[in-house]
Amino acid sequence: WCVRIGFNRLGEPRSPPSPASAVQYPVPRRLCCFGLCLDLSTTSIKLRSWITDCTKMKTFVAAALVLCCSAETSYVMEPPVIRAAAIDVQSRIFNGSTAVWFDLICVICFAMGAYAFQASQAQKSSIVDSGFSAAPAKKLKESTDCESEASSAVQSEPVKVAKRTATASDEDTVGASTKGLTPPWANSSKPKAVAVPDATTKKTRSRSAKPGRGPSEQHRRWNQRIVEATRSEEILEIVEEADSQLNAVNLATAVHRIAKWSKKGPSSSRSNIAWRQLLGLIRVNADSFSAQGFANVFWALGTVHVDCTMEDQLLDSLATGMMRIMDQFNPQALTTVAWGMATMEYNNNTLGQAIKEACFKQLESFNQQDLANAAWALTSLGVSDDALLDRIADISALLIPSFKPQETANLMWAFAVAKRAHKELMDAVVAQVAESPDSLSSQALSNIAWSFAKLGKHDKELCKNIAAGASGRMRWFSPPELSKLLWAFATMEYRDDALMESAVLAAGKLADQFTPQLLSNTVWAMGTLKYSNSAVLDKLARAASTRKDSFAPQAAANLLWGYAVLGHRSNSLFKKFADTITPRLGEFTPTTLVTTVWAFAVAGVPIASLLGAFESRIIVKARQFTVLEKDALIRALKKLDYVKPAILKALSD
Repeated sequence: WCVRIGFNRLGEPRSPPSPASAVQYPVPRRLCCFGLCLDLSTTSIKLRSWITDCTKMKTFVAAALVLCCSAETSYVMEPPVIRAAAIDVQSRIFNGSTAVWFDLICVICFAMGAYAFQASQAQKSSIVDSGFSAAPAKKLKESTDCESEASSAVQSEPVKVAKRTATASDEDTVGASTKGLTPPWANSSKPKAVAVPDATTKKTRSRSAKPGRGPSEQHRRWNQRIVEATRSEEILEIVEEADSQLNAVNLATAVHRIAKWSKKGPSSSRSNIAWRQLLGLIRVNADSFSAQGFANVFWALGTVHVDCTMEDQLLDSLATGMMRIMDQFNPQALTTVAWGMATMEYNNNTLGQAIKEACFKQLESFNQQDLANAAWALTSLGVSDDALLDRIADISALLIPSFKPQETANLMWAFAVAKRAHKELMDAVVAQVAESPDSLSSQALSNIAWSFAKLGKHDKELCKNIAAGASGRMRWFSPPELSKLLWAFATMEYRDDALMESAVLAAGKLADQFTPQLLSNTVWAMGTLKYSNSAVLDKLARAASTRKDSFAPQAAANLLWGYAVLGHRSNSLFKKFADTITPRLGEFTPTTLVTTVWAFAVAGVPIASLLGAFESRIIVKARQFTVLEKDALIRALKKLDYVKPAILKALSD
């Protein structure tokens, strides 16, 4: 039966060979280890990881089945992967995992049937068996089933997103964006949004086809051409040609393929016109998509960073269509749509609340990636609540050992932004980091540290392990990751000299790439941890001087405070910032004003014009200062030899 399934899944309806005759082909001996049919590069690396880390045999078998029948995959075998799979299966069976036998036999037979079809299509009359070396790969015949093609279209894709900027203040989020909540890193992979075929996809008739007849033959042909296209421009040419003849499945497949190849959308003017045409067709057919189709479309629009302010009619139409079939969405489709909305910063509260409620009902079925994506996306959209996050935390705390580092970072980012600490979850994350800090990426290290700092969880063991994992790999840290890590350690008041040395030297090399906020955070962290390096501070001062007009009041105050605390005399820096600060003192909060006055006093740089401006602002804001701030102001002004009766009177009232 499995041989027939494997054959019919890939070929035309015809009588497949019997298991006995299928065995005569040489390749089944290479396919027998779950029929791992894969490309020779990144896929095989992922499979090695799965073979090593997979704890549930059925999950591994299911992954193999998906690979075996994927229309994207070639029958190319790599000996190390097969041997690793064979050793893994052998060890599981010898260790008493006899339950794997049935699944193993089924998959072997599936692979035999799949190869039987491939062999029947080969032009050559025979294939020479050369042990583990495979014959040149042939592309699998694509399925012409429109719905199944759209369902299997979405693959795991890293997506770049906007960074959050940072501040050292308790109220400002490190890496904060000016346009709402966004992912916790920049110029790096995003939460992976993966949409997989849901169980109802093949059974759901395309609503744009004629009732009772399913997708028409013409729709199948359009879809076949779309999936066989090798460039986004080629797909857009098909869109121009077919126009309104395309149904919802064709459109979902087309927009997904374009997003997969062109992360920023079409570039040429002609392609842009066709792209606009495609988006228009999607809007017209917005009530005809299946749940999986909606997930594919939102993933694609998020991947190419569609401007939600320009495409509000399209997104509103899709939202209305989604609301009608919300009960048909599985966990993967829900979280993929939420990810797309958050990436585009499309804040539709009605749809967001509906997704949140649907997620809450299905949380028990969420896997690790679903949990991380749901927490990140719903928090970014501002619709998460304590009940949802607490339930996600309860489930995730038990599964953290099997979370990928990126998933852990996304999850912790969401809880930090929501200011929702969960002891069991955080303890589990500390244990995960302690187990293998060297395996964590620079993104994961910096974002986990940042999340704990924001939540006020100053765990020394966590800091120790993160420092051990990061110290020797500073060259891989981007400027935001580097600044964020330093800020987190300073906030948690944990100084590791090896980490500080490597991080500060790396900051000196990247000084010209730092934004004003990153420069401020880095110097503030060095000042807080009392770690000075004159050469690096000079480089950072030069970089700050060229960007002085772009500093926010808080960032400027923290930068000057850091230089003052470290005793690093940079009179030119203070004088340049005095010229910038003087006309903007009205923007300074009382706390920021005190910090700035104190920094100039400690640095010993009295500037007459600035002192006069200080006097007027202190008098205006006198009633807003706390007792401690008033005391600090008076001591700083005495140090600057600028204690005026008017100031003392205002502060004493």
